[in-house]
Amino acid sequence: MAEPAAADRAKKARSKFPRTYWVVIVMEFFERFAFYGMMAFLADYFVKNVGNHEQWGALRTVLFMILYIVPILSGALAEKVGYKKVLGVAFLLMGAAYLGVGRSDYCREVLASAGFENMTAVPIFFAFMIVLGLGGGLFKPIISGTIARSTDETNSTVGFGIYYWSINVGSFLASLVAAHYVEQNNEEIMFIFAAVCVGLMLFNNFFFYREPSKPGKIKSFADTASAIGTVFTNWRFIVLLVIFSGFWAMYNRSQDSALWLLSENYLDMTPVNDFVTSIGVKFHEDFQFRFNVAHVMTINAGVIIVLQVVVSYLVRNAPPLPTMIVGIGLATTFPLITALSTNPWLFVLGLVLFSIGEITAYPKLISYVGLIAPRDKVAIYMGFVFLPIFFASMFFDIPNGWVWDELVVKNKDITTYWYIVAGLGVFTMVCLILYHKLLGKKLTFEK
Repeated sequence: MAEPAAADRAKKARSKFPRTYWVVIVMEFFERFAFYGMMAFLADYFVKNVGNHEQWGALRTVLFMILYIVPILSGALAEKVGYKKVLGVAFLLMGAAYLGVGRSDYCREVLASAGFENMTAVPIFFAFMIVLGLGGGLFKPIISGTIARSTDETNSTVGFGIYYWSINVGSFLASLVAAHYVEQNNEEIMFIFAAVCVGLMLFNNFFFYREPSKPGKIKSFADTASAIGTVFTNWRFIVLLVIFSGFWAMYNRSQDSALWLLSENYLDMTPVNDFVTSIGVKFHEDFQFRFNVAHVMTINAGVIIVLQVVVSYLVRNAPPLPTMIVGIGLATTFPLITALSTNPWLFVLGLVLFSIGEITAYPKLISYVGLIAPRDKVAIYMGFVFLPIFFASMFFDIPNGWVWDELVVKNKDITTYWYIVAGLGVFTMVCLILYHKLLGKKLTFEK
């Protein structure tokens, strides 16, 4: 009996990850470093150097709509032409976009010398953001698809856990680097760093990436389109995604507006700066800390790195919809605190609670969809969990810039602005409560 038991244990032992798995983990780290290193300050940079708050809302709409709609189709394209080729195109697009965004003024001067004297930097910035969205949209499903093909039932959970960890480590380190250059008023160098990161990924793709083995049968574009259409006919599921988009609308408003809050001196962070400096000088006498816009992402990513596993464990057996409601409630405390107080320590506490709310609500939505989707359509349904971010960008990003200008810039009414942001969270919670009572138990994926 000992030999079969030993064989059984060996069979259940976790498989080793192939080289291609680690290659894409490195790719994901550098891609997130590039993207979040830019996004850590971009909302503030754009308003100070390129356009205004309302134009930023339009820009964010375009970027995130492309980022989260292209993967629905690009995954099918990659299955046909090959992952490696699509990755190569994605990296070329992203590299050109990062360099172009950082040099939009230079591009404007070139166009002016060619006869386009009235051209401003704004449309050039928009054009390169579209290119970045296309590149990022091509990249996203390839990485997750490679990991899915490079893991099995014994190591898939660990494999995707490392993948998610690499995303947040990349964003955390990128925000720290960005904070340093924001402090030096030299944000442009981050665009160069982003392009270098993309160059490293292109090198990685050319020399080290190997096409993972394909399943026996690849679905045609017609089959994929038919499956996507079937999901759209499940109206209860689509309603859930539309409701959850309210969370991302509040999330996006809070992230961008927190940067403007700091940049436009609506908060005095001196107590926080003095406290951190008093600790830092014990290790280096010339240490001087100043909380700037990039530190907002540092806190967000840092909380996720430290608490994601703990929070996931605590809510592992909790019912999905009530857990989402609790998470959104935690996140809503940030705009409420900001509306009620200008205390910098409460601002930091709000950011922490906001991040805990994020890692409580969103992973539970992903888990919920994964559990109740039909087994032969899990990948299609999981692709749809990005739609709330798409909806949030499409419906809320443009109005936000106008509301900030009208309430905060023109009338200095920052309290009302943050109440509106908090209202998005409260409204989403109310809608989810009603959904849970009326439709949640009827949500099925029988088609």
